[in-house]
Amino acid sequence: KVLDNVKEDQIVYFDHGAYIITSTIKVPKNIKITGEIWPMLMAHGEKFADQKNPIPMLQIGEPGDIGYIEMSDLLLQTRGPAPGAIMMEWNLEEESQGAAA
Repeated sequence: KVLDNVKEDQIVYFDHGAYIITSTIKVPKNIKITGEIWPMLMAHGEKFADQKNPIPMLQIGEPGDIGYIEMSDLLLQTRGPAPGAIMMEWNLEEESQGAAA
């Protein structure tokens, strides 16, 4: 829910721990995301079970977006089998070299 209300140039901070993700998290452009001691974002549940219709756990930007994002100190994984999980879908075109890293 925190990513629903984040504004441009803000920093989203994940405390240390394990976070069970049950549907796609849409990450807006022009923000920074970091974690404390490598928090784990873990795809789990029915939405990530269909390998014929995979979905992303993290969707970075929307198709056609131009901007920047900075992500650091996060672990992306699944909790148990998740054959339909795509860890990250990258839709963001960098506004300058290295801006979308």
